[in-house]
Amino acid sequence: MSQLISTKKAMQILGVASTTIERWADEDRLPSVQTAEGQRSFRLTDVVALLQGQAREMPGDLLSVDNWVEHLTAGIDTAVVRRTLVELHGRLGDWFQVADFLGNVLEEVGDRWCTGKISTIEEHIASGLLEHALTAVVTSMPTAAGAPACLFATLTGEQHTLGLSLARLCIKSSAYKCLWAGAETPVAEITGAIGDIRPAAVALSASVWSTDAGSLSSACREIESACREHRASLILGGRGAWPQDTGDYSYRCQRFEDLRAVLEKINTA
Repeated sequence: MSQLISTKKAMQILGVASTTIERWADEDRLPSVQTAEGQRSFRLTDVVALLQGQAREMPGDLLSVDNWVEHLTAGIDTAVVRRTLVELHGRLGDWFQVADFLGNVLEEVGDRWCTGKISTIEEHIASGLLEHALTAVVTSMPTAAGAPACLFATLTGEQHTLGLSLARLCIKSSAYKCLWAGAETPVAEITGAIGDIRPAAVALSASVWSTDAGSLSSACREIESACREHRASLILGGRGAWPQDTGDYSYRCQRFEDLRAVLEKINTA
């Protein structure tokens, strides 16, 4: 008979939170055994089998938001997430559609965290996994010599970069060289880089938890001025309170399909 282990030990082996173990047990994805003391235990062979299955593939419906949320919050292997992203690209046809789908996944993760359905740790695990997998996919894409450059950043006070990573995935697939400034970049450094690097485009992202509308508007005007001076396009993404009256060099993208249209316009200008 297989050795019985506790929930805590199963958590350590699988690298997931107790709430995930309990959910899997309730769904009979991880069979459990009731001890004489009334505690839930697990056969070591069942836990190892589930771990090995995680290492090979992401089971379930590839186009199910719930399926993605479950496996990301459970801490599925990064290599599996990367392979699944490539498979999703093959299914949907391009990275813009993949990014819009993953945007829905991230919204669901956020909703579940806000309502207490998943823990803060699970939310961080999901975000980190997806961020690392997206970086791996982008890094594997070649950059042609002489490709136009795009600078990516979020402003001071904005730590969320997953939306920016999705934009980078789309823009890199459109034959751009990607320059990653990352989170909480001061406006002065962005405007300075525009003058020094002379990128063809600057992509900024702001979430609903970002700085206030007044700060975003002020920063947007300053950066847009630098873009106009050096003929760079400014792309504003995310659900932050960006100003509606953007300038001639600015483009507001609500979805990644919008970004596709913006890039087509920039490339033909």
